[in-house]
Parts: sequence; structure tokens; C-alpha cells
Amino acid sequence: MSQRLSGPAQPQSTQSEVVTCGRGAPEELLRRAEHGQSFDEEPKFQQDHAVRGGELVGVINDKTPARADLTVWNRTYQVSPEADIVINATSIGLYPHIHGRLDIDLESLKPGMVVADVVPSPPRTNLIRDAEARGCTIVDGLGMLVNQGVISIKYWTGIDADAAVMRGKLEEIYGV
Repeated sequence: MSQRLSGPAQPQSTQSEVVTCGRGAPEELLRRAEHGQSFDEEPKFQQDHAVRGGELVGVINDKTPARADLTVWNRTYQVSPEADIVINATSIGLYPHIHGRLDIDLESLKPGMVVADVVPSPPRTNLIRDAEARGCTIVDGLGMLVNQGVISIKYWTGIDADAAVMRGKLEEIYGV
């Protein structure tokens, strides 16, 4: 499933078009907020992708200034030429399935487009490599993993962890 969002990128009137592949954590956060659930409760949502995606689009359109639409992903997806950002919010490419690939038309990734993959392991997923080869600005999943760690350490210990040290150690471990 792919969701396209457009909304203010900055306080000025500039707009960005964002393509999100899958639902991932952002959907979970929106859903819990919409249904008044805490983070301690198990989510109680329907499993059908089209229904769930449609509900998320409804929440975004009803509760935020962004505009969203839903494309059910049933064939190779061509990223809109107007898209500025593409985000993989699926587990495709996550260890141990490191050879997995999003079914997107790589020719539709344009130089300068930002391509982010939330998969932290391996940090250099096929999507990240393909996007980099096409001249895109890439954002790997290590940043998300590190920042989740920084927040968790602060929450549980009160200590401000050094994100650069954490990232450096992960890069050393992964050999990137």
C-alpha cells in the first residue's frame, strides 16, 4: 500500500508531496491517538490493508492540514514526478530477508528526491542502494533506531545519550 501526503513542508506556503509505502509506526501512532489508546494497550484495529489504509487517510484528512490519498499497491508502483519524499515504512528488506525489494519503478526515483527507509538492519537496504545510485538523497533506518534509543535511555535513566556515539558504534558493527 502506498499513501501520498501533501502538506506544508515549512511555515511558508511551500508544499511537499510524500509517498509512504506501507503503514508502519506513523500509522500506529495516529491510530492510537484517534482511538484514545495509550501505548500500554494492544491495538484493536482491522487487519484489511485497504480498510486500514483508508482509515489512516481519513484521520490525516480530518485531523491535520495535510491532504492524503490511498493507492492499494497491487502492481509495480510508479512514484509521482511531483513527489519530493519517498518513505519505506514496511519491513521489506529487514534481516533476515535482506534481498527483499519494494515493488517500485526505480526509474521513477529522481535525483534530489529524498528516499528514507525505516529498516535499520541492514542499514544499506536495496532501496537505499538503488535510490543512491539514482542520485537521491538517502536516509537510512539507523537514524530512527539511534533516536529511539536516545529517547528510551533518557526516559528510563534520565541520561542524555550521545546519538553520534551510538550511530558510530552501529556503523562500526554493520561495517558502513
